[in-house]
Amino acid sequence: MRDTLAPDCRVVGVQSEAAPAGWRSWRSGTIETAPATTRASGLATTTGYPLPQGILAGRLDDFRLVSDDAIEQAARLLATHAHTL
Repeated sequence: MRDTLAPDCRVVGVQSEAAPAGWRSWRSGTIETAPATTRASGLATTTGYPLPQGILAGRLDDFRLVSDDAIEQAARLLATHAHTL
């Protein structure tokens, strides 16, 4: 659908660098585990999971690790400017 409606649109996944299991799984193409010490509790997974990884594999253009501070800054921006939590 994205390719039809907005072919120039890139989809980039983001995960806390303090909980990189999903990112590692996406990069390697296999399910991987990693410690999760992130303050972003909803993102604190210690393993990749087959179903989400299967969806992400063919749809993400890139996947980046970011700091917890960057996640908190983005959440503040969404709350104050987009009124979204």
